[in-house]
Amino acid sequence: MAFRRQHLVSQVIVDRFSDHGNVIRYELVPEKIQRRTPSTCMYMPHFISAAPAEAEKLWGTVENRLPEALAAVDDGSVFARRDCVAALKDCLAVHVARSKAMAWTREEALERAAIQLKVEMMTKQPRWLLQRFRRKYGIVGVGFQALERAADDFITVAAPVVNTPETFWASVRELFQYLQNFFAGKALEIVMPGPAAGEFLLGDFPAVALPKARQLLGGPRGGVPVDDAATVVMPVGPTRTIALGPTERSEPIPAEYVDQLNRVQVVNAFHEVCFRPGAGLEQFIRTARQLVTLELNTPRLRTP
Repeated sequence: MAFRRQHLVSQVIVDRFSDHGNVIRYELVPEKIQRRTPSTCMYMPHFISAAPAEAEKLWGTVENRLPEALAAVDDGSVFARRDCVAALKDCLAVHVARSKAMAWTREEALERAAIQLKVEMMTKQPRWLLQRFRRKYGIVGVGFQALERAADDFITVAAPVVNTPETFWASVRELFQYLQNFFAGKALEIVMPGPAAGEFLLGDFPAVALPKARQLLGGPRGGVPVDDAATVVMPVGPTRTIALGPTERSEPIPAEYVDQLNRVQVVNAFHEVCFRPGAGLEQFIRTARQLVTLELNTPRLRTP
């Protein structure tokens, strides 16, 4: 089935973490560590089911520019290439909008809306709900349980009308276009590990909005909206991470900062982390997951 496996992290990025055609894929819960090809990592089936061809075309406007931009990052010429700088900012926009965090945010928002609607219906329309209950079940409903059952039934019927593939795609597309414009006004930063400082790893939610406080959990689960964030940070290879900042810069960072950026990737990952074979990051990932104080073992995400 065409477009069934829709990669949420660009393959050109995952490929940069490979060695001899493989990456190490670390599944977080339950723990499973495997050597995999990049094409078998970092995807969700049918993420955009309403318009998969349109989505691939839109993402291609960014991803087709990434090889040249990443080559400029590697050879140090990127800041002399405004087209490459723009491509990397657009890369961040893609990976915020086309992300597991976007699916999680939608699920959370719909759940909150359903709870609010349920309370309002039970408070303001109890007679109507009990009439629906009687028509459906053939008995006279009495009390809180009947009201709750009737409200749940109504929300179950209404949910597919609200949560459609078309509205989900519209949300993703509009967020991407907003972020393109918003990130265009920011400066690009590039950091790399200093001597003997290790290397970066890649989570399945790689473009993470972080606050000014030294907070590991970012993005929507950390309550950090992109337009209020201090930065959005994303690894683009074992030796390069890009971010947004106040001024353009490219500089090496010590091992403690490399570890901190890797913790951000691990803590914010939903289901999997990838890294270069031979990097020896397995125990680091286990330890970093112990820093998570919130329940982040997210069930498999769904899209409409």
